[in-house]
Amino acid sequence: MTIDYIQIAFTALVSISTFVYALLTIIMVRETIRLREAQTEPEIVIFLQSIEAFPSGFEIIVRNIGGGVAYNIQWEFDHNAPLIKEKETRLDIQSFFTKGVKHFAPGQIYSSLFGKGPELLKNPAPPLPMKVYFENRRGKKYFREYTIDPMFVYGRSWLGGSGIHEISDNIKDIRNEFLHIISDFSRMNINTYNSNDRMKESRARRRYLSDATAPKKKK
Repeated sequence: MTIDYIQIAFTALVSISTFVYALLTIIMVRETIRLREAQTEPEIVIFLQSIEAFPSGFEIIVRNIGGGVAYNIQWEFDHNAPLIKEKETRLDIQSFFTKGVKHFAPGQIYSSLFGKGPELLKNPAPPLPMKVYFENRRGKKYFREYTIDPMFVYGRSWLGGSGIHEISDNIKDIRNEFLHIISDFSRMNINTYNSNDRMKESRARRRYLSDATAPKKKK
């Protein structure tokens, strides 16, 4: 009897272990599929970003941060919103936002001037909700909603100029100075000095020393 109980318990333990192993396998397969999809699916984001060459200016950026191509991108927003009409951000006349695009590659970026920070924050307009619809290569549909609000930089101070562009200008100045020096150097009159000149100079020096050390004749 004891042996039978042990066999039953062992069989039950094996069955439970098999069931747990199968369950874990299913979970791992699902997670692998999810990770695979995350690496190959499109993901469209939109945001505001300061312009490097124009620190007080902002551009609107649309980027596909996913690993797959986004197809049939369409945008939905209020074309008469104050942030568009009053601030003249021109989103309502850009084909990218009004007509959409057929496909958008992974890592691809669309950017456009949005406005100047001081003007956007003066008498600020309400945030602009923007909805985007797109599909993956199998036709699976996605929907995202973002809010464009320049007030996220409220209180920021702007400095004129850009460090990178100032460095570029300095390099240009150095280049121009160098070319100026080269140009002046090419117009210099250069006298050559060879071995014959050295021999003549040596003979002249010896004659001078000989005349200087020779005893003077009494008159």
